[in-house]
Amino acid sequence: MRMAMAQAARSTRSGQTMHMVRGWLTLPLALLMAVAVGMAVLSALAIEIQSGATAWIVGQGHWSNAQQESVYWLERYLASGDPTDLQAACRALEVPLGDRAAREAVEQ
Repeated sequence: MRMAMAQAARSTRSGQTMHMVRGWLTLPLALLMAVAVGMAVLSALAIEIQSGATAWIVGQGHWSNAQQESVYWLERYLASGDPTDLQAACRALEVPLGDRAAREAVEQ
């Protein structure tokens, strides 16, 4: 009988100890999980911002190149009067004009 009582007391203490350990581990693990989720969200946000900035910079480069090309062809047309130079200038102007149309559509 004494052995049964001692064994019951030991299992009760063991159960309480395990319950206390679980309680101590729950909060740090929950905080660790929250930090991990927060870092994943911040990483995804940073990637989206970087992708948007890269796309904007590439678009600016295309716009600038097309504008310079159109000026080149217009200057050639003024000097030569050749209609193919004017057509090339019009083709080069399609990029900046397309960007303008897209910007106006977004602003509406």
